[in-house]
Amino acid sequence: MPCIILKFDNNIKKILLSFTPKTGGTSLIKFFKSIGGEIYLHNENNKIIGLLKCPSQHFHYKILEEIYNIEKFDFSFCIMRNPIEKLKSDYLWSYRNTKDINKVLKFDNWYNKMIGGYTKNNFFFDNHIRPQHEFFGPKLSKIYKMEHGLEHITKDVFKNINLTINYKGENSFIPRENSSENFQLKIQKKDIKMSAETINSIQNIYKEDFEIWESIS
Repeated sequence: MPCIILKFDNNIKKILLSFTPKTGGTSLIKFFKSIGGEIYLHNENNKIIGLLKCPSQHFHYKILEEIYNIEKFDFSFCIMRNPIEKLKSDYLWSYRNTKDINKVLKFDNWYNKMIGGYTKNNFFFDNHIRPQHEFFGPKLSKIYKMEHGLEHITKDVFKNINLTINYKGENSFIPRENSSENFQLKIQKKDIKMSAETINSIQNIYKEDFEIWESIS
């Protein structure tokens, strides 16, 4: 739930990102910082993560609405992605510092462990397992589909706040952060296998996410 403050020629814009885990938010935040943006309620609170139910950047909409006057932002948004692809990214993220392949669970076993943990504690795994639709709410200005590209999303955000910026590259000005390419184990998404039972479970548990994701034009 980072708050982004942009200042250009005495023109101040306030943007709210409801940060759904593994949807490119870290890359967007790095971009906003690179153009002079001030960022609040992001990873500056990581030093007290053990005292929070989840990192502040991953507070979902219910908390966000309690803390912020959302309507006072110039623009507010969140990003969703295909739930299966998101879970694959969560899977890789969970093993980002693992060097021993023997310690890596098969996806089906990992998924069952995650759902079991989420059932007991909805903030389990730093709020990564919570359904994506819980990061969106009626006061947010817009919801984006990650598959449309972070560059497209960023340009549309600037369009909505009536600001322009000169990009160095047409399709590559957003840095790639927390990508599985940088993890210790070089597991490829294409190599992740899941059973029909797991796929069915994902489709049931994240049914509303699929419906919203498919409806985004």
